[in-house]
Amino acid sequence: MLATDQEISGIERPLLLVADWEIDDSDGGDGNGNLSAGEQGWLRLLVENRGAWGENISLRLSSSDPLLVIEQDSTWVGTLDLYGENWTAWDLLLADSHADELRYLDLDLHFSGTGFEQDTSFVFRVGDPNLL
Repeated sequence: MLATDQEISGIERPLLLVADWEIDDSDGGDGNGNLSAGEQGWLRLLVENRGAWGENISLRLSSSDPLLVIEQDSTWVGTLDLYGENWTAWDLLLADSHADELRYLDLDLHFSGTGFEQDTSFVFRVGDPNLL
């Protein structure tokens, strides 16, 4: 028997997560895809939906890290069905004033769309690792 669409019950709203991310630090940086000390970088996120259909989804990014500067904090995600995914545009601009050491920090995301809001976070790497 061929696989058919199945109804998923109990999921009444989108459930969004960041599946991947990329940073473009080539404009005024070293272009290695990592936010280093004193660099700015354009961030884009791969957003995946593990819940119900979501329309008109946008997100706002924030962080409590005092060394990370978020210069542009909003981007458009679009419409996502169950297990749908979409890359955001290169709309999020970050700068790290002190990323001379490798560190990981939580970035907070606020998603909003037609009839729902969701807050989540993901771990973001900044700085350069110490090489022996």
